[in-house]
Amino acid sequence: MVRFWAGSPPGWLTVQGSTLVDASLKLGPGETEAILLAQELQANLILIDERKGYKAALARGLKVVSTLSILEEAGSRRLIDFEPVINILDKETTFHVTEEVLEDSRKRLKERRVSDA
Repeated sequence: MVRFWAGSPPGWLTVQGSTLVDASLKLGPGETEAILLAQELQANLILIDERKGYKAALARGLKVVSTLSILEEAGSRRLIDFEPVINILDKETTFHVTEEVLEDSRKRLKERRVSDA
């Protein structure tokens, strides 16, 4: 099982690994385990940012969201200020997105705000 925190996880977080094994997934251990666990739990949604993992999850019939899509939704609902959050992700985490993908995300957010007005 892959762990992404230093020390103990917060009390509200449940860490669970999959009991499934599938050597056909040619992904990193995190994406592989996430997809297998989502299948095992029959999850409604899976969060994956890595492009190959995203495509593999879709191919298995999973509903997939990305970090950017969640931030777009939060931004459109005015729960967050999108640009400062993106800047924090860029400067303080290992999250990476191309400028082209980020521009597309900004456009979608702007369109959603216009249609909601």
